Amino acid sequence: MSSPNNPAADANGNIFVVPGDRIPAVPQHRFKAGAEYAVTEPWKIGADLNVVGSQYLVGDQSNQNPKVPAYWVVNLHTSYQVTKHVELFGLVTNSVTYYYRKKEELATACFLRAIDAFNELAALAARESDPESRLHAFFAQLAQLLIDIELGTRPPVMLF
Repeated sequence: MSSPNNPAADANGNIFVVPGDRIPAVPQHRFKAGAEYAVTEPWKIGADLNVVGSQYLVGDQSNQNPKVPAYWVVNLHTSYQVTKHVELFGLVTNSVTYYYRKKEELATACFLRAIDAFNELAALAARESDPESRLHAFFAQLAQLLIDIELGTRPPVMLF
């Protein structure tokens, strides 16, 4: 099977899959559990646990590379029944995480959000007529962004 990016591939970029090899990205073991407690008649709190066993990376059909480690996630939730037809619900995901296999995606999203924020600052500063004014505008906006983050009026961004 062709898999040129696999470190275990031969000189032609092929890996050899044999009967018994595990399907990548499918853990052999998975466990889910949840519980909910009624604090009062309208108010409930709860938690969910998701445990996922180790698994081979996508593209490693021959199971030659190390597995992604197992991980577990705890999510917390609460709800309040305001009326018969209205319920408020809150959810905190990944409340406790030992290892989460998509941390690279989270890091990428953080970087992209930070890049977007800095691009916005640069675009606003670029409206100024000369380089000195552009630099002053950029740093003034950056200072305001940091103040807003500190005050909680804007979400934090990753700083470089």
